[in-house]
Amino acid sequence: MKPILALFIGIILWGFRPIDAKAQNDLNVSYTSNGIPNLLNICGKADTAIVNIATAGLNTNTRTNIQANVTLAGGVRIVGLLDGASTTGVTLQSGINTGHPQFNIPDLDPNGQNIATIAFLVKADCSINDSLAQDPTYDLMDTWVVDYTINGTNQQTTTTLNSYRAAIRTPELLINPLPVAQKVKTGDCITRTVTVDNSSLDAYLLAINYQILTKPSLSYKAIRVNGTDISFTKTADINGDTIISVDIPGSFFVSNTLNGGPSNADTLFDSNERLTIEEDLCVINCTDGFSTLHTATYGCFGDNCVDFSKNADLEQGQGNISVNFDTNTAAAQQNVGYCKKGISAIKITNTGVSIDPGFADMHNISAGIGLGFPISLSAGGYTITDVKIQGVSIVDSLVLKNLDGNPAFMVDPDGANGLADLDGDGYFDDLPEGESIEVVIEYDFNCTDAGLINIANNCDTAFSSRLSALVEYDDPCGERVSESRTNYFTIMNEKVVVENYATPDVDAGSGDIFYITHAHDRRIFNFDKGCANGNFYVQLILPTGIHLDSAHTSLVRSNALNQALVSNTMSNDTLLIKFDPGPFESLNGNYDLKLAFTADCSAADGQINLIGEFG
Repeated sequence: MKPILALFIGIILWGFRPIDAKAQNDLNVSYTSNGIPNLLNICGKADTAIVNIATAGLNTNTRTNIQANVTLAGGVRIVGLLDGASTTGVTLQSGINTGHPQFNIPDLDPNGQNIATIAFLVKADCSINDSLAQDPTYDLMDTWVVDYTINGTNQQTTTTLNSYRAAIRTPELLINPLPVAQKVKTGDCITRTVTVDNSSLDAYLLAINYQILTKPSLSYKAIRVNGTDISFTKTADINGDTIISVDIPGSFFVSNTLNGGPSNADTLFDSNERLTIEEDLCVINCTDGFSTLHTATYGCFGDNCVDFSKNADLEQGQGNISVNFDTNTAAAQQNVGYCKKGISAIKITNTGVSIDPGFADMHNISAGIGLGFPISLSAGGYTITDVKIQGVSIVDSLVLKNLDGNPAFMVDPDGANGLADLDGDGYFDDLPEGESIEVVIEYDFNCTDAGLINIANNCDTAFSSRLSALVEYDDPCGERVSESRTNYFTIMNEKVVVENYATPDVDAGSGDIFYITHAHDRRIFNFDKGCANGNFYVQLILPTGIHLDSAHTSLVRSNALNQALVSNTMSNDTLLIKFDPGPFESLNGNYDLKLAFTADCSAADGQINLIGEFG
């Protein structure tokens, strides 16, 4: 009974055995003895993988229609088939995902050519960094799924090959912008040095990208890598900041240094080597600050792997500009008058104090003196006719005279003191701390209709104005600053009518004297007569039969000084009377004019209206 039971069990077991053709192991997939990748540098050169597919098992039939579908480890991609090292007939299908190559394999015969060798090149891309960051134990293994036909039956074998995690080399960079000792201001240009070290254990780089994120306050002029100029691009980000980008190829790595000395002079950025970058930049303004972000990165296949960044900053110098306006000048001041020019001068001194040299200097000065308000070259009956700054005459229609760009200031006008060319722009238009300039103007009084009083219409006249001094300059941050001393000098020549009688009664032929009286105040300040032979005058149009009685005509100043009548003349119906103003330059005071007249028989009786003026 035991043999029969054994046979029965055997039959049952044989009858229920699962038949899965794809589970057949008629092919073996393995690396060759030297075929596993052993130096797979991220974004480095290609490494070689060599795999054998060989017949296996007891089936002696030929394996046909062989196709290998490979899933490479994440972050590894195929870059080409090595035809010379592969078995004839092995081909790589085109247009496939580089992480999932497909190979066509020639037929394999256990009794003939029973091995096919596939040699191909692989590279590691940036995604390996992501995988390692998520899982430090991440392993790299390729899976081969081989489809084939044997005895007319489709078969499949799946093999996961050995790990090549040890082949991965991961570059690491250390970036270090060196401190800049110079304290900066607008217009300063400096050179900053940045070192980039390959701090990895054994990885290398074929190329890197270097970027600077900077505010608009800094302008980059040149960049050198290991002492050699290199081109760069500038783009703006969404915040309005500037991105400086430099692609550095391997040809620049030849001059890398190693431990302070020369390196191996190849085109690889090897472990422990140092790359030196020099940046030439200028300060445009202080508004946005001087902070920068320096980044070195590497990448491949259109991706950046890792950014290695470090912030840097520049220190702004300290100082304070202060401006003093002073009328105590080397140039003599002179009042304007009817017959002479006025001269006014102002000394502008930079009384600022700097903690760091140059940080209390005034740059690109404009200066001037103007009349009235708003300040102009002509106001209130006065006109500025000439302006000199440090002795240099400037003729234009502006109150503020620009020294910057003025050819007259391409030569130093005042020697060691005063103006200087601090910013090297070719113009002596800067005022150092503690230095001064003098602005001198000449101005005239406009005599047309000046000082006239219409006796009949009781009109007052006012010819007054004020002088103001102005200066504009760029401070160390490039900000334009305006300062002024307004109304530092007042000019007044005003006549205000106090009393006026211009419509006397006339008794024709009586021989009686009738009078026309007029009183006014002259308010004079910083205004001189200025005429050696000048006179007060009265000009009247006399009706028929009216005659001046000069003996009873007078002009009295300030109730005390009798101004002598110099002459009176008639021209047709116009009477002109002149009085001597006396020896005093100032005509300030109150004046009483008494004009005596008689009327002959040809005159008309009643009130008369005299038309005239007093000047």
